[in-house]
Amino acid sequence: MINIIYGRGRETVGVLMESGKIDLFAFIGTNKGASDLKRMHPKPHRLRAVLGLDAKNPGIIFCRCRR
Repeated sequence: MINIIYGRGRETVGVLMESGKIDLFAFIGTNKGASDLKRMHPKPHRLRAVLGLDAKNPGIIFCRCRR
């Protein structure tokens, strides 16, 4: 499943990152924004990240939902 969420990253993605259900995080944005979002994850060392830093606003998150 692929979900695309538009909006300001810290506002729209923060809740998803804090849930810990994100396995792979692909982000296009600023270095500071990516670092802040990665820190929100409860296990940031297990989060795989694909970053295209210092680009414009769109961000993409790939999520494998765990039950």
